Amino acid sequence: MAIRLPNSVYAAVIIFVMIGLLYEVNLPIILELNRYLEFVLTTDFDMQFITRPIEQLKQTFTNFEMEALVQSLPRIATGW
Repeated sequence: MAIRLPNSVYAAVIIFVMIGLLYEVNLPIILELNRYLEFVLTTDFDMQFITRPIEQLKQTFTNFEMEALVQSLPRIATGW
């Protein structure tokens, strides 16, 4: 009986093999790629520039009343 693996498992294996092959090949560009990956993986990014505006929007819309907005819309004669 064959085991069906999701596509994400295949993608992970392919990426893992590619990284292993790039590590074994001693090309100058690989050194730069390793430095870049090390920087990206070890840098502590500050995500407050994203979360701060979202929190401000949450505070703005906490007291928002959709019913008041709907009632203030003009009534349209439909002819029914």
